[in-house]
Amino acid sequence: MRRTGIRNSWGLLAGGLALAWIALPTRAGDIEMHSPKDIPMHRGEEVEILRSPGVDAVSPQGPLDSQIVGRWSIDIPATQVEGKVSPGGSMGVLVIDAQGNYAWRSQGRPLATGTVQQVQPRRDAQAGKTYWLVSNGDAPFYLTSDPHGLTLYSLRTNSYVATGTPI
Repeated sequence: MRRTGIRNSWGLLAGGLALAWIALPTRAGDIEMHSPKDIPMHRGEEVEILRSPGVDAVSPQGPLDSQIVGRWSIDIPATQVEGKVSPGGSMGVLVIDAQGNYAWRSQGRPLATGTVQQVQPRRDAQAGKTYWLVSNGDAPFYLTSDPHGLTLYSLRTNSYVATGTPI
């Protein structure tokens, strides 16, 4: 039986015993999380530790994706949780030139500048997509493009954060 584990806050492996949370499917198809002490482990049993959030650098860097070049309005969408609506907001304007240099501005003030770096998400990467690392000065993000615009993800959680629309 192959078990999938999510590393606990210590992420330890000691003496062949995996100290990890174990995700096991239920008969209904849901996933239940179990502490290792609740699950008997057998010598030689394969345990797969899921990778932590974040990205790894791609080496060598591939060619710049021409779809990310341009001037983008970066916006957080409005959300609704349990009937409560949280308004979205602007994260500013991101400009990426043909050499991969970027400038992120908000309310006319520069927030950050740099050069996009090609990265590969450790989790949930989509086949055929190219990902690029940027920062707004407060937090790093990675982005990918499609014909409609950019999608930005949090580097810390690999979660969707915002959308970039061309301006």
